[in-house]
Amino acid sequence: MFFFFFVFFCFFFFFFFIAYVIVIVPVFFIFGIWGGMIQRIYAAYFFFYYTFAGSLAMMFSIIYIYLVVGSTSFFVVSNFEFTILEQIFLFSTFFIAFASKLPLYPLHSWLPEAHVEAPTAGSVLLAGILLKMGGYGIVRWCFILFPDASGFSVDIVNTIGSISILYASFSALQQLDVKRIIAYSSIAHMSFVVMGLFTFTEEGMLGSIFLMLSHGLISSGLFLCIGVLYDRYGTRSILYYGGLGQIMPFYDTVFFILCLSNIAFPGTAGFPGEFLVLYSVYSNSPFLFMILLFGVFMSGVYTIWMYCRIMMGPFDPLNFIHKFGDLTYREYSMFWLILFLVVLFGLFPNLILKSCTAWASSLFSCYIF
Repeated sequence: MFFFFFVFFCFFFFFFFIAYVIVIVPVFFIFGIWGGMIQRIYAAYFFFYYTFAGSLAMMFSIIYIYLVVGSTSFFVVSNFEFTILEQIFLFSTFFIAFASKLPLYPLHSWLPEAHVEAPTAGSVLLAGILLKMGGYGIVRWCFILFPDASGFSVDIVNTIGSISILYASFSALQQLDVKRIIAYSSIAHMSFVVMGLFTFTEEGMLGSIFLMLSHGLISSGLFLCIGVLYDRYGTRSILYYGGLGQIMPFYDTVFFILCLSNIAFPGTAGFPGEFLVLYSVYSNSPFLFMILLFGVFMSGVYTIWMYCRIMMGPFDPLNFIHKFGDLTYREYSMFWLILFLVVLFGLFPNLILKSCTAWASSLFSCYIF
């Protein structure tokens, strides 16, 4: 856990790279040792190869920066003027490393496999912290150190983000494993984050930051919900569920609120971030706005379908060995804390936005894209 925090507080490229790579190791063992199914080893290596290969691309750029600048300090490198070709090369390698963590298409394949095979705690760790390292890296390193290349690559990044949203949305509709549905939903939401960042507006930056924080709560809560079902019934296949709202009313309430937040329902934490991103994208490109709006619509389709398929309809006792009880006191304490934050940030988004506004304004006033 120390290295997770070290990634966000390090100001030296060399130590940042070490921490960025080392965090792969504990997650690899979480999948490989405590994973739930036979293919956990395959998922662990799949995750390792994708993320480590992206990190290697960043390593070559760090070596180049040290040879040219003579330092790996963030403060020294930020005052060094690279040529436009150097910036494009360095930006590309850094962006590949961060895109493999987010992840974006076509570097996304490891995420559904990892979530399916990971234990509940591993899925929460992935959704809550690991995916956010990519968004943080883009803001901290790419925007500030390579501003010209960041502006030059807007169209390419928007194309990748649009493909990721469409691909993830349609893929989620075809899944029968509930964890895969939430995993593809995470890919779509992280694509929203990237497209919001690359509008280079204060609203887009604030919306992306808020969306990363809210997604960490919402997606983690949904994975915990699926973990509760798996602990009781031993399956994540959506075909075996139906009518659980009749025997688990409190669980139904928690799952319903988290699903509403996942589709950015007003009054929940998912709404302010997506609204700001949509507003910023519309100001730059109405065409991209329509793609994002379609992604919001598709999010509602597969999330509501997932909720209705699990909670509503007739209850068939033949699909279950026993009628298990509702949430335990331990699960209550865990879920109500998440729900409290989801509703709090949904009703009072300025608790987060106010502290980030001055920083976002100073970033884009100092660096013209």
